[in-house]
Amino acid sequence: MLKPFSSDIRARILGATPHSGFGLPPPYKKREGEILAWLQVHDAVDEPWVALDDAYWQFDCCKDHLVVCGSFTGLDDKASAELRVRFEGVCQ
Repeated sequence: MLKPFSSDIRARILGATPHSGFGLPPPYKKREGEILAWLQVHDAVDEPWVALDDAYWQFDCCKDHLVVCGSFTGLDDKASAELRVRFEGVCQ
């Protein structure tokens, strides 16, 4: 999963959510809930974070943490540039 990222971005990636039903109940949508549950399990709820995901419609409460990538393109130049800006602004 880390291979597409540049080395400086790769060093900032802490993990990924599992593809199963790991998540929180409503009001969180599935992907958003999975991410928030991951943060809870890893004692990182109060840490700055950014999510890279193609399922933008599955975010309500945490859209300000989301960088959207294309479902078919994945991490393209646009998503990579936005991710870099977010990391520079949020995760320093």
